[in-house]
Amino acid sequence: MHIPIGGETNGMRRVFADTIELALELGRGERAIDAGHQALAHFSEDAGEFYLRLGKAYNFKHMPEMAIEMLKLADSVADSNEMRTEVYFELGKANILAHDLPKSAAAYLRASELSPTNAVIHFAYGTVLRSLQLQHEANEAIRRALQLDPTNSNYLMSYLHGLKQLCDWDALERTLPALLERALANQAHDLHPFSAMLYNFSNAIVAQQARAATAHNSFVALSYFSPQQLPLYSRALLGTTSNNLPPRRRLRVGYVSANFMNHAQGAQLQYYFKHHNTTRFEVFAYSTSRSHSGETTVIKSQVEHWVELDQNDGVAAQRIAADRIDVLIDLCGLIDECRIGIFSVEPSPLQIAFLGYPGTTGSSFMHYLVGDPISTTPELDMHFSETLIIMPHTYQVTEHRERYPAGAALAPASAEFFQTLMEPLLTGIGPPDNGSSAASVAASAAITTAVPTSNPLTAIYPNRPFIFCNFNQLTKLDAKTFGVWIEILKRVPNSLLWLLEYPKTASTTLLNRAQALGVDPSRIRFSPSVPKDIHMARLALADLYLDTPIYNAHTSAGIYRYSFIHPSIHSLIARSLTLLRLQGDALWAGLPILTMWGKTMPSRVCASMLFASGLTRDELERLVVYTFDDYLERAVYFASHPDVVARYKVRILRERLQAPLFDTPRFVRNFEKAIWHAWKARIDGKIPSLIDVALLPDLN
Repeated sequence: MHIPIGGETNGMRRVFADTIELALELGRGERAIDAGHQALAHFSEDAGEFYLRLGKAYNFKHMPEMAIEMLKLADSVADSNEMRTEVYFELGKANILAHDLPKSAAAYLRASELSPTNAVIHFAYGTVLRSLQLQHEANEAIRRALQLDPTNSNYLMSYLHGLKQLCDWDALERTLPALLERALANQAHDLHPFSAMLYNFSNAIVAQQARAATAHNSFVALSYFSPQQLPLYSRALLGTTSNNLPPRRRLRVGYVSANFMNHAQGAQLQYYFKHHNTTRFEVFAYSTSRSHSGETTVIKSQVEHWVELDQNDGVAAQRIAADRIDVLIDLCGLIDECRIGIFSVEPSPLQIAFLGYPGTTGSSFMHYLVGDPISTTPELDMHFSETLIIMPHTYQVTEHRERYPAGAALAPASAEFFQTLMEPLLTGIGPPDNGSSAASVAASAAITTAVPTSNPLTAIYPNRPFIFCNFNQLTKLDAKTFGVWIEILKRVPNSLLWLLEYPKTASTTLLNRAQALGVDPSRIRFSPSVPKDIHMARLALADLYLDTPIYNAHTSAGIYRYSFIHPSIHSLIARSLTLLRLQGDALWAGLPILTMWGKTMPSRVCASMLFASGLTRDELERLVVYTFDDYLERAVYFASHPDVVARYKVRILRERLQAPLFDTPRFVRNFEKAIWHAWKARIDGKIPSLIDVALLPDLN
């Protein structure tokens, strides 16, 4: 057949090229690869275009070695800067998939040199630099992208986040008003919902803007989906699940997450699924990540069905619909790894937001959100587009009993190890009375067969400082909170503030700020992120955990979903930037936490976990305050009453074995009641209404 577009040869090239592009748009990576190799068979000469397209297809299929091979061939025959720019841009993606971030950065840099006015390339370069801990350089690249495209909200949010990572609060304060002005002008796509919480924007604003921006069921459709992706799929194409529950049929429940791996959520859920009642529930775990870890192996062994979803939201939704899932549970919400697009076409008749995101999706297609009596009290109901499920104690799953059984060693018995890990904290606190080295002191804490019931430093360093700590990412810190921490150090002269050195570049900023505020910078100590078991051991060396009031420490993520990056690539970058710590870690280690009762869900999560920790109301009233003034006074009180701190440690350690916070089997039973009740209401045709799990009968 003759193809009249520019002659037969040119026409065939166009057909092959269009076939590859369409296949990628439809999420059919194998078809794109097949078409690419067919094209090479026809056009062995002048084949640079198809080498490039094959590189894209192999990137799409998570085959970086093949992608790099094709892209190098494309580079060798490229005949224009435009083509070389595309080649190096794709090489940047491929090297991320290959876990080689330095080569990825080099590729993006080369692409930016070839096309210096391309904002997308500068942005990509900046995100990789950020993952390499080159924060200043990253923000400069992202600032350049913003200069080239000043209306791009994604670039603006990323730049603001960079300022937050650097603790450059002065620059942040100058820039934030412009962002808020955009949001209040009803440009909802300019206000990233996770950022709104992180910057202390009201959740109500997030919800209001999300609802006002309805274009494809919700605001999230504007921010997270390729425009040509989801219109190809509709509820009618997906089909429907059954609207009844025949006798003896189990309820099919699907959990969707990118974090069934070495991640805070993976740790939370590692032993969760084994507690599901398999006589009543058939459990599916839908992973949107290709990365695996020990946690992945454990989770896979506990669920009946393990499914790795396609990276195209529409194809993934089709797979879930084909599995005839009754209840679909989103574990990510609107954080960086989210796949909310899957839920927008409603592949399941009942959809629930749970655990990973402390706020609303602002959508019409998420029917319920899981909360608790503390973090989602009635006055916060206006913040949520979803109907609330109120768990009896806390919505947080905090699995420690099985991972850290009482009596288990928490860290290696190595003095050398602790010498490098703990020296930054112990240096300069005075000589030990018995002549022991700082390293041996720390090692003695590590080799204990249980978490110590008192601070192991006290016996050897009688005059040691009182140690305040916080192991949140520094992005959760703000000028007001840091100022209060500095005032605490002034009021408690013999004290130290112990922080997580993440990101590293922020530490110098904080030390300089401390000095300017009149506190010796040596009183602020930084430690690196370490494996979780070791982190648990070192928590015993602190005296009081100072929570960040605006956004508490529960799970925290450091970057946003970048629309230019394929989901798998974004996930890798996110993991490289994310250091997640749970408040449950501190409580399991017996460390009291001072927190503030905020006005949003993310500012109440710590209070929720404390209320589920088994402490009495009187004990809780000392740890949960309502103003910064009370926060300051209470911290000073604890520092001047070490006997009170010691009693708290003993109480927390005693209660952890029976506290609801650490009782995963009880949590799962309660959640099953909620799921079953919501499902019954759904098939009875009832409008979703608040579910108070404490009032529901046990399942028979």
